[in-house]
Amino acid sequence: IHAVDAVKFIAGAEYTDVTFSYDHRPEFGENVKNIFMNGVFKNGAHTQISLVATGGTVIERITVNTLGNTFFVDLPVWGNIDMPGKLTHIKDDKEITVVSGADLSDSTEMFELCGFYDENRTFFEHLRNGGKRICDLSGCVQSVEIEDCIRNSAESYERKSYLRSIESPFNPPR
Repeated sequence: IHAVDAVKFIAGAEYTDVTFSYDHRPEFGENVKNIFMNGVFKNGAHTQISLVATGGTVIERITVNTLGNTFFVDLPVWGNIDMPGKLTHIKDDKEITVVSGADLSDSTEMFELCGFYDENRTFFEHLRNGGKRICDLSGCVQSVEIEDCIRNSAESYERKSYLRSIESPFNPPR
């Protein structure tokens, strides 16, 4: 679900449809599979997501394409080759931004690199400071729907309606 959410954030829009393919690997356990997703967003952006648990290394790789912009994301997964993770933004054939997971974290501990520590800290600080609402849960529904498709090895997902728009700091053009 983290990759699905990260891509929605980068694209700055809800998915309109997603197609899935799987490499089922029952020899490693029930429901073990590599997952490959191709998605389209309401704003015209496209994504490819590869979640590979049984390759030469465990990887979660993301590509997001918008008009004139490409984003590559290598998510850190349990000590894999992509540690500490990286986001690269390319615009008009120029590398605009490269952010390493090490730049965003105080240590290389997995609970910090993967954001768990900061998610929890932000939540508790918000409550401690009298915050009434931390997020709009309606924005989470689509990610859960897509994750349910993956869990059930569905071939596709199509959004029936849009609950809200998502704001991205990248504001990808159409």
